[in-house]
Amino acid sequence: MADHLPTVEWPAEACEFGSMDLTELVFRDYLRSRGFSDPLAVARANRLRWCVGGRWTHRVLFGYYDRDGQLVGWLGRGIDPLQARWVAEPIGIQALHQDHVWEAHGKPTRALVVCEGLVDALRVSAQGAARGVVGVATCGQQTDGQARRIEELAAGAPIAITSDADAPGAAVALARKLAHLNPVVGTMPKGFDDIAEMNERELDLYLMAMLREMEVAA
Repeated sequence: MADHLPTVEWPAEACEFGSMDLTELVFRDYLRSRGFSDPLAVARANRLRWCVGGRWTHRVLFGYYDRDGQLVGWLGRGIDPLQARWVAEPIGIQALHQDHVWEAHGKPTRALVVCEGLVDALRVSAQGAARGVVGVATCGQQTDGQARRIEELAAGAPIAITSDADAPGAAVALARKLAHLNPVVGTMPKGFDDIAEMNERELDLYLMAMLREMEVAA
């Protein structure tokens, strides 16, 4: 399947993490508040951007890339509670996710964990990198194109599919599309709505439990 989205450029206000601008510290603090102990390393590894001014002001941008590593779109996560949480560019969220998932940095040598949210996938990868565990995010979609891309990214590694506590059917629907790969469907532990709510220890235990389940399933 060929990528069907044209390549795009980051907006003029998008800044790379690691600059000397003190304003960036606000965005690092936001990522730290979401559970990242080293927000700068995570942001740089995953090519995130931060913005002040313009349409994307007070947003962290998560880029989507084609198979050649070229930017084809992004989602902007607002750090101001008065903002809409997520905005997609240059096309809507559904069109962006027709054939794409958001891909965190890394190669899933041991497992690919499919999450609903981008921050969830980023947390999985930041926590699981040392174990060869990488996260991707569907943004709540379950398309045939996403299923093909997930299989391609897994490259033979076991697959686990998680969903937020309020939408367990999403993981089941995607698992049906990947049934030939025997994915494990994970459920949120009691008291959690999604992975992003877990602290590092809680997420570590959750990932270890899923890895054990995948080993049994294999």
